Formats: sequence, structure tokens, C-alpha cells
Amino acid sequence: MQIVVFIGPAGSGKTTLTKEFGSWLNKNEFKVKYINLDPGAEEVPYECHFDIREIFTTREIMRKYSLGPNGALIKSADLMLEKKSAIVSRMREVSVDCDFMLIDTPGQMELFVFRESGPKLLEELESIGHPITVLVLDPILASSPESFVSMQLLSIVAQLRLGVESVVVFNKSDAYGEVDLQEIKRRLMFGKGVISEMALSFSKLVEEYSGPSRILSISAKDKSGFNELMDVLNEIHCSCGDLT
Repeated sequence: MQIVVFIGPAGSGKTTLTKEFGSWLNKNEFKVKYINLDPGAEEVPYECHFDIREIFTTREIMRKYSLGPNGALIKSADLMLEKKSAIVSRMREVSVDCDFMLIDTPGQMELFVFRESGPKLLEELESIGHPITVLVLDPILASSPESFVSMQLLSIVAQLRLGVESVVVFNKSDAYGEVDLQEIKRRLMFGKGVISEMALSFSKLVEEYSGPSRILSISAKDKSGFNELMDVLNEIHCSCGDLT
């Protein structure tokens, strides 16, 4: 069983991608289970097989601990760690008769990646299946070479923190078009100034440590790029090693 964990900044389209990729998998005759780990979600567009809101919600935490929205989000991440055994136990129950488990994470990426709850949960999930993270980004974040390199560095940091392999996808290609990697590389090479030089140096560092992985342009709205995403997930799952 493959466990696909969608992470990314707020507004990148994680929840929509979780739903639409799951629907696409179902149409291709795979058995899919959905997990929601965002206690602050008002509603989700898919049928949850386990929902963290069964245990606690951000609103409940605000009331119980007299916290504001940001404090409640941080407290929710800590509670997720505290109740890790119960959460993983429910996921194990859900995993029965399942090809793909799709996990939707909090809208604030840092809560899952930089608090201890995310790494510890993924560590526990390895006893159930093969977790892979999909870092979902907005193409606006690749509007300049410097921004693009920043996102590459974010992917490396997320992989380092979470301890599992990661796929980077730029969502919303239906609205913004595909990210032109060759043009970004060209602009990096010919950029001027300290910031451009720094971005070029970091880009080389990313290539050194990320290996020959490819960055995908997809659209949750029209399901374009889903075949390519599936190919990359399978390549990682079977440890083929060639992601070029």
C-alpha cells in the first residue's frame, strides 16, 4: 500500500488535489482511503475514512485552552503528537483492503513539517505502508528564479525533516500554465547581483542533494499531469531510482 501525504503552503490546493487525485485513482480501479489531519478544516470535499476532527478541532482547542487561532494551531500539532498512538491505530484500521491512503495535512505547512508531530507520525506510518510526501506549490511561487530556488530549498528541508522521499508538484497549471524549468535555469545563469549569485549557488546545491528527480506541473482542476504523478510515485515505491 502506498501512503501519499500532501503537504504545502496555504492556498496551494492540497485538499482539492487530495480529492481529485483520489477520484482519478478510483476511476483507474485502485482502492483509495482518505485521511484528514487538518483540525482547522471547516469541511473537506472527500469522504473521510479517518478525520482528526473526530478527536479534536481547532475551535474546541481555542475554547478549552483560551487560545487565539495561531496558538490553537500550534497546540493542535502538539496534541497530534500526544495522541499519536490512537491516530496511527485508526489509520491502521483504515488501511485494510486499500491500495492508496491519501493524507491531507494542515493548511499551514510548518505545523506538520516543523513541529514534531509530522515526523513522528510518518515514522509510525512506515509500519503500515510506504509513506511519500507530495509537496504542492503554487506556480506564482516560481515567478522568478530566486523564488523557484527558494521552493527547491523548501522541498529539501521538508524531506530532511520528515525523513521520507518527496515529490514536488506545481499545481494550477490550468490557470498559470506549466512551469518552464529551462527558462528558469537560463535566467539563473544570466542573472546579476548578489541575490542572483546566491540563488545560482543554492540551485547547484539542491541538484547535488536532491538527485535526478523531476518537478511536475499538474492541475487538480482538470486532472492534467496525474499520469506523470502516478509514474513518479510508483518509481519511488519500487525504488527504481530513476526519476528523470
